[in-house]
Amino acid sequence: MIYFGDGKLVKQYIGTVDGILDHFDSLLNEISLVSQFDEEMWPFVDWVAEWHGSTGLQSMGIPRTHWNGAATYNSLIYAFVLQQAADLCDFVHRADTATEYRRRSRSLNEAVNAHCFDGD
Repeated sequence: MIYFGDGKLVKQYIGTVDGILDHFDSLLNEISLVSQFDEEMWPFVDWVAEWHGSTGLQSMGIPRTHWNGAATYNSLIYAFVLQQAADLCDFVHRADTATEYRRRSRSLNEAVNAHCFDGD
């Protein structure tokens, strides 16, 4: 697309993209943010000293907000990826899906602004 313009490649894998995005959509909580991941998943973000947990490797690198039920960082990444996927859908003439992905992205960004931004 951006670099190669290979519509055949995009069409081959767009179903996989849809499945991954649908999985993250299923993780949205009542305030429309990505919620805590399943216990067997590791929602790693970065090796920040303040995010080192005390229960082993899989408790490290996770923002504190995740333990309160909202994965703010993951919500923003999901919103960004939805925008990129919408561009892919436009490229392979799936305008309705592109519109849906952009709507989801806007909704996520609005939820982050409403629930995770304190105005400073």
